Amino acid sequence: MSASLDLNKAFQAHWHKTCQEKKWGHSPFLLACSGGVDSMVLAHLLLAAQVPFAVAHMNFQLRGEESTRDANFVRAFAAQHQLPFFYHIPPANQSGAGIQEWARDQRYQWLGTLLEAAEAAGKPFTTILTAHHADDQLETLLFHFFRGTGWEGLQSLPSFHAANKVFRPLLPFSRADVLAYAQAHKIAHVEDSSNAEKKYTRNQIRLELMPCLEKIFPTVRQNLLENQKRFDQQFKMYQWAVAQKLTQLLQVRDNGQTEIPLAQWRALQPLESYTWEIIKPFGFSAKQVAECIKLLAAHPGAQLSSATHQLCKIKNWMVFSPLTKPEPSRLMEGPVGSLSWGDQSLTWERIDLPQQGLLPPPDREWLNADLLAFPLVLRNWRPGDYCYPLGLNKKKKIAKLLGEYKIDALTRSQVKVIECGTKIVAVLGCRIDHRFRCLPQTQKVLEIKFSGTTHSSLPLPKKKTAKDNRS
Repeated sequence: MSASLDLNKAFQAHWHKTCQEKKWGHSPFLLACSGGVDSMVLAHLLLAAQVPFAVAHMNFQLRGEESTRDANFVRAFAAQHQLPFFYHIPPANQSGAGIQEWARDQRYQWLGTLLEAAEAAGKPFTTILTAHHADDQLETLLFHFFRGTGWEGLQSLPSFHAANKVFRPLLPFSRADVLAYAQAHKIAHVEDSSNAEKKYTRNQIRLELMPCLEKIFPTVRQNLLENQKRFDQQFKMYQWAVAQKLTQLLQVRDNGQTEIPLAQWRALQPLESYTWEIIKPFGFSAKQVAECIKLLAAHPGAQLSSATHQLCKIKNWMVFSPLTKPEPSRLMEGPVGSLSWGDQSLTWERIDLPQQGLLPPPDREWLNADLLAFPLVLRNWRPGDYCYPLGLNKKKKIAKLLGEYKIDALTRSQVKVIECGTKIVAVLGCRIDHRFRCLPQTQKVLEIKFSGTTHSSLPLPKKKTAKDNRS
C-alpha cells in the first residue's frame, strides 16, 4: 500500500470520526487556500472524500507578480472543480505588527467575516478549514519555547478551535506525508519564494534548526510530538489544581466585582505563577504580573488597569472591577436645571445665601455663584485631574482624594466632577473645591443636590466647619 493511499485512507477515517463527534451536517466548509502544497493537498483530499467546500484566498500583494500568480492559480482551481471562490486584498499593514503576525490576523478576521455573512444570508458554512500539519505544530512549539513561554505556549495546536470555528484536519499528519501524497498524485501547486527566506524565524527553525537537531537526535520530531502530548496532559492537571484553589479564594459579588483576600493572595506559592492565573481572566498581560505583586504591598487605593478591568487594593481586599464606558460630558447651561444618568441625578439652583456661617443641608452643597460662569460641564473624572479640596486650599489629585474616601474601584470609575472653564469646582458626592467656597461677602450661591451613588456617609478626610466654608 502506497504512502499516498495510506494518507488518503487515514485522512478520511479522521475526517468522518470528527464529523460524527461534532455532529456536523451537510453544510459546506470554507477552505483557506494559499495555493501552496499543504492547502492543495487538503483540497484534493476533500474532493476525494466528496466533502462540499468553498475556497477562500487572500492576496497580501507582498511578492508582486508572484502573489498575482498564486491568486490566479487558486481561482482557476476553484473554477475547474466548480467550487465557490472568495477573494480578498487586505489594506496595507499600518498596525506596527510584524508581517507574519499581521497577515495571520488579517486572514482570520476576513474568514470570520465570511462566516458571519454566510450565516446572515441563511447559507452558513460549517467551519473554516486550514492546512496546518504536525510539522507546523513542532515549529510553533519550538518558537514559543525559545522565545520564552509558560505551560500554555507548550500546548498542541487545537485540532478544532471552537471560538474561531477553525478545524485543522491535517494535524495528525507530517509534512513528509503531505509531500509524498502530492508527489504520488502529481498535485499542482505554487511555491511561495518567501518560504526559503531565512529572515523569518519560523523559516530558520524549519530550514536550519530542525536539520541540525535531527543530526543529533534522529527521532527528534517524534520525540517532540510525544513531549507535547505529555505537556498537554500535565497542563490539564495544573489547570484543575489552580481552578480548585482559585474557587476557594475568589468571591464574585452581585455588582460585578470579584474580590480576593489580600493576605491569602500574598501567601500563595509560587506567587508569580498564581498571580498570573488570578489576573489572566481579567484581561491583564503576563508583563503586568510584577506590577500586580507590587500592588499587594502598595498603599490602599492603589490600582492597576487592563483593557477590561481595574484591580484596586481596598483595605484587606484586592478587588477586580469591570471598566465601564465613561458617560458623555453634559452641559449645565444655566443657573437652574437638572440632569440624570442611570440611577443618578443632579439638580441645581441659584439662590440667595440663607445666612452667613450657615452650613447647607446634608444632602446639598453650596458653591459661590459669583465665581461661576455658565455653562458648567458635568463629566467623569480623568486621571490627572486635580482640585483644591474644601478646607485644604492645597492642590490634590482627585485619584488620591478618592482613595482617601476609600471608594471602591467600580464606584470610582463612575465618579463625576463639575468643571468651570479649566477648573474643577466639585467632585460629586465627595468635596467641593476650596476656591469656590462661600466667602463673607458672598450673596448668591449655586445650590446643588446630587442623588444616587454617593459617598456622603463616609468620613471626610477633614471635617467641614463653618470656618472652612460659609456653605
